[in-house]
Amino acid sequence: MAQGKLKTKVQLPAGTRGKQKHHKKSGVLKKGCMSIAPKKARHVQAAKLKKSLEKEIKKGIEQEVAVAAGNVEPKRFNVVNTKTAASSSKK
Repeated sequence: MAQGKLKTKVQLPAGTRGKQKHHKKSGVLKKGCMSIAPKKARHVQAAKLKKSLEKEIKKGIEQEVAVAAGNVEPKRFNVVNTKTAASSSKK
């Protein structure tokens, strides 16, 4: 047999508030590379240099691959430039 009184739930007085639920933002989930901008000017300059070097290297590789593919293929090889195609389609 149980000894002692049964526990009863305590009710808050009418003027007080209970616990409030904190709602999180239900925003869009961002995927991919997230870059945080550097605060120092030399880091900004280094990032610009790195980006321009990457762009030039990729451009050179694309040209080499296009020439190699053009030599192998019996038909004429056309390279579609994405920047010009995107700008002409917007007009």
